Amino acid sequence: VGPTNGLTEEQQAELARRDSAIKSRFTDILMTTIRTYPDSAYTERLLKLSRSKAVTGTMRGNAFKTAVTCATDRQRSEIVEQFDALDHKQKNYLLKQYSALSDPRWLGLARQTLLTDPSAVTETVGLLRSDGSPEALDVMIDCLQEIRTASEASGVVAPKNLKTMMQLVITLHLSSYPAARRSCNRCITSHVKQIAELTQKSMTTAYR
Repeated sequence: VGPTNGLTEEQQAELARRDSAIKSRFTDILMTTIRTYPDSAYTERLLKLSRSKAVTGTMRGNAFKTAVTCATDRQRSEIVEQFDALDHKQKNYLLKQYSALSDPRWLGLARQTLLTDPSAVTETVGLLRSDGSPEALDVMIDCLQEIRTASEASGVVAPKNLKTMMQLVITLHLSSYPAARRSCNRCITSHVKQIAELTQKSMTTAYR
């Protein structure tokens, strides 16, 4: 193929790469500036950018973080209402922010995440473990009980709950909280063989 506009295909590709890098650096600088001087007028446009498939995942992530920084209480509530539609990185970021602020909504969102999004389980359990409050432990205990009850009713642990169940058992088994230990004991004595074996494996993993 002959050159176009005096450039070979390789040269055109290199120019496109450089142009993309320049735009990315410009966007990063802009995001940093907006986070330094947050303004709620930017929130909606940033949220729209965070959902766009026309930009990179990194840019979507930066746009979302900047939108949360700029958001008013009302706008944050609207973001929470759309929580299920967020990707797991956005959920984790929002959970970290709310956890750090001790926002009363965060435990409810953590419970919702554990029961619906396996991709965000590891980070969510980590946040609940770091919180260390009885309320945070209760969220994990309740979720484990709900998964166990549903699994015993169906006779099998749903694939989406396998990772969640293991993470919860590992964390709760190491807890000195009596209710946490009881929740694990109910799993290991379950009449569903898969639950009992998965619990035993998780308990063993907890001590490694």
